[in-house]
Amino acid sequence: MQRRVRYDRAQIRLIARIVDDSSTFVLHRDSLYCSLQDVIADARRRPGTISVGTSGIVTDDHLGLTLFQTASGTEFIHVPFSGAGPSRNAALGRKIDIAGLNLGEIGTLDQENPLRQLRTLAGMGERRWKLMPDVPTFRELGYDGVMTSERDIGAPRAIPEEITQRLEQAILKVVATFEWAEKARQLELAMGVLPGAEWEARMPAQLRRYQQI
Repeated sequence: MQRRVRYDRAQIRLIARIVDDSSTFVLHRDSLYCSLQDVIADARRRPGTISVGTSGIVTDDHLGLTLFQTASGTEFIHVPFSGAGPSRNAALGRKIDIAGLNLGEIGTLDQENPLRQLRTLAGMGERRWKLMPDVPTFRELGYDGVMTSERDIGAPRAIPEEITQRLEQAILKVVATFEWAEKARQLELAMGVLPGAEWEARMPAQLRRYQQI
């Protein structure tokens, strides 16, 4: 799987990672599937019949689905949409069986939100999200597959080191405040703050992993 991008990663300097938003399996609350194990059991009985929507080809949701199929020995119908919104709406309308969505796209706090009609089976993060403490990770359930959408602040590679450091320090100072934490909670952001150098050091391994998928 490949998708062309319109930028050169080598020309981007990472200042700080802010969000680390796990992929999840989400379905309508009236679905007959009560757990991830239910989905797996049915997928093994009826391979290639259960539909899973994603936000597009080679998105984190698609890659997560691919990892899960390999780990669980299952086969699903991949339904790529043009973004998370159409995929989520298809799950709400029960046009697909499951939607691959990031945690922050589901909606957990507003009880009147129509997204409350969705139910989350499991997340692909390394640990449970504090806003959804009852939702297990795929890894907890015995399926090794970590897939998240990482969001950061970057700058042109040629930016001076002094400016880079000042920006990083300012960002890390802001995200450590109570005000930021409260706003992140309201926006349902899955925080995952990393300094630029630490995140940069992880990139080679990330690239190798994605290339293997």
